[in-house]
Amino acid sequence: MEKLILPNGLEVSDVALGAMNFGTTTSKEDAFAVLDAYIGMGGNFIDTSNNYAHWQGTGDESETLLGEYFESRKCRDKIVLATKVGFDRHGEGQGLKKEQIEYWIDESLRKLKTDYIDLYYAHTDDITTPLEETMSALDTAVKSGKALYAGLSNYDGETMKRAAAILREMRCPFV
Repeated sequence: MEKLILPNGLEVSDVALGAMNFGTTTSKEDAFAVLDAYIGMGGNFIDTSNNYAHWQGTGDESETLLGEYFESRKCRDKIVLATKVGFDRHGEGQGLKKEQIEYWIDESLRKLKTDYIDLYYAHTDDITTPLEETMSALDTAVKSGKALYAGLSNYDGETMKRAAAILREMRCPFV
């Protein structure tokens, strides 16, 4: 599998593995087999979220299963791990207020059985929270070492430009 070097220097495989259904419609055994095959082919970029797949379970399944996998295979250091925050989970967790981001990153770290997340995304724009507050919370996650890079997902182009400018001003590494 080819590797790409992102502008910030992060080296990722050219194919990312999405773990949305791991632990719900994809059994632990099947997910472990997929992960083994993906890593065996040189893949290193795994994407999940703190709410996957809440519509089929609690929303904890994907991160929890990945944590079990990293622990059993002792391979966390070989993976570029991305997870997200901000979408609803059965009426909890929606939003990107500072307190929410601080709470959910700790929950993700616990479930993923890791000390850091390589790429921590705001999963969707939260129009009820000032963009500066959200970006500041992501910056805090990075500067505390809980995340290496901040990221944005499901933002419109103009909001993404404003968010990137805020992160640059804070000198927060982002993708």
